[in-house]
Amino acid sequence: MVGLLGLEGIGNLVQAVDHPIALYWFAAKVLFIMGLLNGRRWVYVLFLVVAGLHVIGFWGINLPAVVMNSLLVVLTLSARDFYFRAVAPLSS
Repeated sequence: MVGLLGLEGIGNLVQAVDHPIALYWFAAKVLFIMGLLNGRRWVYVLFLVVAGLHVIGFWGINLPAVVMNSLLVVLTLSARDFYFRAVAPLSS
């Protein structure tokens, strides 16, 4: 899931040349990746809300975006225990 977010982030960085707003999405991807890997519950919830809104917002307009965001929601929900185990994944 984090890998898919990283690939999307690279895509946002490439798009930033023509669409400067893509830099905001790149920053959001960095926040989501770091927050999820560090076990931040508020980032987990924020990510699910944003991805869910993208599924709804792109429904009937952009099928690849709906599929990607749906996949990200399912993968994030299935990895809940990984993100919130007793010791955060990146902690020593």
